[in-house]
Amino acid sequence: FAYANAATLTLFGATADGQLLDLPVLERIHPDYRAAVAERIRRTNELGGRNPALEQVYLRLDGTPVDVEVSAVPCRYGRENGALVFARDISQRKQAERERAQQALRMAEQSRRLVATQEDERRRLAAVLHDRTSPNLAALDMLLRAAAARQPPAPGKDDALLLEDALALLKDTTYGIRDVCADLRPSLLDYA
Repeated sequence: FAYANAATLTLFGATADGQLLDLPVLERIHPDYRAAVAERIRRTNELGGRNPALEQVYLRLDGTPVDVEVSAVPCRYGRENGALVFARDISQRKQAERERAQQALRMAEQSRRLVATQEDERRRLAAVLHDRTSPNLAALDMLLRAAAARQPPAPGKDDALLLEDALALLKDTTYGIRDVCADLRPSLLDYA
């Protein structure tokens, strides 16, 4: 560091120029970013030209990391090549991005649990309809058929028609319940 303005001092947690001046810049760069920053410094010194803004992590004097967006332009300082570096603290933005990502993960997990709960409820309802209602309807079908078989054909013709209608309605209801069970929980899902 050859110069540090007030914003730079604040960014690095320094209280006076002397705390940063003459420190090697790479010491204040997070280890994950040092190689990339060293390469950018080398290119700036050798080739010149402006470095576009990149996100990096600096280390404050107390060692805590701070997210920054950094750009640089080459300059001469005395007889040496250097760079005028512009760093902007983006810690709050990065924290908000992390929180949004965590919230998205939580929402995805809640959505997954909701779908699983709905699927469990469909499975339960289909089982109830199949296991309780279908046997009852089958038993009712047998009873009505037995009653229809005992009816005398001539005198109780109206009763015979009623029994036929009841059997037809029972058959339609049975098929309807099977369709509802299949719609709620297709049997193929149990084999997937």
